[in-house]
Amino acid sequence: MKNIMKSIKIYTNTFAVLTVLFFCTSLLAQGTTIKGTIKNGTTGGSATLGSITITGFSSGGMDQIGALENVTGEFEFSNVAPSGGMPYLIQAEYKGVRYSSHAQVTGSEEIVNVEFTVYEAKNEESLIRVEEPYVYFRYSGSGLEVLKRLFIKNENEEPYTYVNDDGTVRFFLPPENSGINFITVNSGTIPIEQEARETEEEGIHSINYPIRPGNTEVMVSYNVPYPEKRYVFEEKMLYGSGMMYFVTQPSDIELSGEGLVSQGIDARNNLGVYVIEDLMLEAGMKVTVVGGTPFQQNPMSPNEILWRENRIAEFKWVLFLMLGLLLTAAVILSKNKASAKDEKIPVISKKLQVKKDKLLRDIADLDDRLAENTVSKDEHKRARSALMHQVVDLYKKL
Repeated sequence: MKNIMKSIKIYTNTFAVLTVLFFCTSLLAQGTTIKGTIKNGTTGGSATLGSITITGFSSGGMDQIGALENVTGEFEFSNVAPSGGMPYLIQAEYKGVRYSSHAQVTGSEEIVNVEFTVYEAKNEESLIRVEEPYVYFRYSGSGLEVLKRLFIKNENEEPYTYVNDDGTVRFFLPPENSGINFITVNSGTIPIEQEARETEEEGIHSINYPIRPGNTEVMVSYNVPYPEKRYVFEEKMLYGSGMMYFVTQPSDIELSGEGLVSQGIDARNNLGVYVIEDLMLEAGMKVTVVGGTPFQQNPMSPNEILWRENRIAEFKWVLFLMLGLLLTAAVILSKNKASAKDEKIPVISKKLQVKKDKLLRDIADLDDRLAENTVSKDEHKRARSALMHQVVDLYKKL
């Protein structure tokens, strides 16, 4: 009986403590206010928004927790609870383009300040330039997968968002394609799926996604027939990037074509890398793809530590190899800024290393989930590509 009473007393005291803690946390949350300043990044002045919303993330999904109408210059959301591990998403539309910002609320601060920037829109393709395009060929035994990646920069002295009702980003889809796997756009951290739209030019498709100032990544994945393990890849340069990279998996896929130069093969990781340089705008290219042993996923158990380490090592090698090629031009262009960047490298690199390691772990976890059948192959493919290219961009900063 004594033990029972003692247990009840402990339980009662614990419950009382938890109740007090919960009450205190609620009081702190009620005191947090998000104050925002609306800035027009093109004019330098303020802007008027028809509406602005704030959305929170939880295990159950996304929940809008507040909205304001006809806001000019400044806005305020009061009595905001802690946002937890994910920051709040603040969104508004300005002249037909949706913009976003984030606010992290821990509950310990009274005020969180946010600058919400929008831009004027303009239909001028000269606002953007495409850098570091590459094409990835992957043969798994049931056709050839082609993945195209465009890295788009919108950096101008007077910043505008590039809009075009006929499509902002163009790409070629061969008539023999046997199905689009996905088209995604990523201008932040979350890739957004897009639909291909036909243009008046034969074979050329587009997506209608506003290209805001900053960096935007577009990826297009589709399959083509690979009879007798031979395919002729034909395309023309729609943007003046000057070069095109090609990555093959497995490495025994052989590429040939005018101006094509092999950058080497890594047998251990089953990769081949090629490049064509000095490509002019609207120039045509033809690359013949031949051979290849069907590439298979690592069959080892996802619970084995060695498997996990090998998967992480594989991605590290992929990224180092690709960036060694992709950054050749970037290094030359950045020489004038080298002295200023050198002073920041120690502090920045440490933070980026931590972020890089987390992304690599996320990739390994994602592969574990595929092996355990807790994620579909399509979801795995999209998520892994997105994570992989986040790390690519991270290595640029390192």
